[in-house]
Amino acid sequence: FFFVYGRDSFLDRTTSWYAELMSPKAAASNGELGVERISGGEKTVNAAEKDRIMKVKKRKRELEADVAQRKRMYERGDRKWMQKTSNKFVKDIFRKKEFRAREATEAAARAEMLNTEEGGSLLAKKSWKISQKEIREELDVQTAAKQWSFSDDNHLGPYYCAYASNGRTLAFASAKGHVATLNTQTKTLIGELQLKETVRDITFCHDDRWLVLAQKKHAYMYTHEWVEAHKMDHHEWPNKLAFLRHHFLLASVGRLGNVVWQDISTGKLVSKRKTKWGECFTMCQNPWNAVLATGHTRGHVMMWAPKCDSYLTQMLCHMAPITGIAIDLLGRNMVTTAADSSLKVWDLRMFKELHTYKTLAPAVDVKISQSAIVGIGYQYQAEFWKGMLGPVKKYKPYMMHYSRGRSI
Repeated sequence: FFFVYGRDSFLDRTTSWYAELMSPKAAASNGELGVERISGGEKTVNAAEKDRIMKVKKRKRELEADVAQRKRMYERGDRKWMQKTSNKFVKDIFRKKEFRAREATEAAARAEMLNTEEGGSLLAKKSWKISQKEIREELDVQTAAKQWSFSDDNHLGPYYCAYASNGRTLAFASAKGHVATLNTQTKTLIGELQLKETVRDITFCHDDRWLVLAQKKHAYMYTHEWVEAHKMDHHEWPNKLAFLRHHFLLASVGRLGNVVWQDISTGKLVSKRKTKWGECFTMCQNPWNAVLATGHTRGHVMMWAPKCDSYLTQMLCHMAPITGIAIDLLGRNMVTTAADSSLKVWDLRMFKELHTYKTLAPAVDVKISQSAIVGIGYQYQAEFWKGMLGPVKKYKPYMMHYSRGRSI
């Protein structure tokens, strides 16, 4: 329709514009002339225009590569799965559905490119070089008050910290028995006690009024003011504690290699399983289904549930002792660290390794935040990685923090 009624006027306008653009006078006013042969003829092309066209083409290729990389984060399953059926009618239906799914994936990837701002994050080319002091200078007074630190002048050993579920109360315990609870908003001390006994771990129960300590021989329950409430004899020589808040179960693993679940509402022992792999120093809870994952000295990760007589699954994750385990909020990905300075990301839906990283030193612990940022602590620094759980491997951390002479 367009070519029948509007062809002559369109060609006239196009020809006049092209002739004016490619005239020697216009080219000489902008820059030098270039000569290009096309099908036996010669035409003059502005050098500045050629440079602009090359830049546009280069930018277009970069954007297409960026879109293709972002599309991988939204793709689900195999595109060729519909080839398994021989029914042409069914294959045609699913081909249309697959086409709509690809369009939705590309639209989501392009929309993410337009959404350049993200709340609560740093926007810089080298964000890992920005220190906490520089961040504090750019914050308002109320937000800057959330950044604080404390130091131990009595050298009571390393401290274990735990936040309550409300995010308001912080409890910390040293390896030499110094324990305290602190209100992080008002910066006031709630309670403090010197146990004069080894403490290996600390955790809150269902709220900030009750705490459990893994002491030398048994686990003990205290109030937030550090009044002893219960002695839990079922947890023998515990090294790690975990509280299943939706089940009111306290779990532990320790020197004897036993995984123990105890109901804190009745005090009864729910289950006790032997790992048969010796002493265990690492344990993590899956937030999605409350399954416990224990890391052992031979590089294995085993998963446990109180209703099963044996482990649910066993994975050989490293060739060195496991030093840290973390599972994300949806229970899909797991991060493990080992004594050989290796860090691996796993897909728990397929029990498949996604990425492998190397740290500068063996990691002491690893955690995953609710926004899927992975925190790694080793020696005198802590690293925070953004997007590590995605399908694309990252090569630079998101943030770094140096503790200056105080090991993590």
